[in-house]
Amino acid sequence: MAQDPESPSVGAPPALVDAYWDADWDADLTDLAHDLARHAALPVRLLPPEAPADVVRAAILVGLRQTRRGPQGVVAARELWAAFRVNARPSWQRRAQTVALESAVERLLAWEARLAEEPGAGERTAWLRACDDVAVAIGAAREVR
Repeated sequence: MAQDPESPSVGAPPALVDAYWDADWDADLTDLAHDLARHAALPVRLLPPEAPADVVRAAILVGLRQTRRGPQGVVAARELWAAFRVNARPSWQRRAQTVALESAVERLLAWEARLAEEPGAGERTAWLRACDDVAVAIGAAREVR
């Protein structure tokens, strides 16, 4: 298989390649934290404390389905996570910190099915805790080198 001429590894010393991957990893984690730990929670955080359960559920779905909005359109949390995983360096995917991150994100993404199956689901506190768990896991994943 031919190497991609744009790859940082073509003709570069290993330390430079590692620095490239580290910078990329940090940038990707920053984006992921911004999207999954902050933007996914934002529609719920903006609600008044006395918001009815159906409004909270609708806000959770907005957080999951319209996580990133910009000039390129709307991107769901699941799509953002899939893109992150595609770009992750293979050696990091087997580390404990990234396993914890994957687990936290999968719990967050499971809310979409949970809301469809359980009409009473949609606890504000539990949703915000799930978003905070992603933030904590991202912090731990930053330590992976």
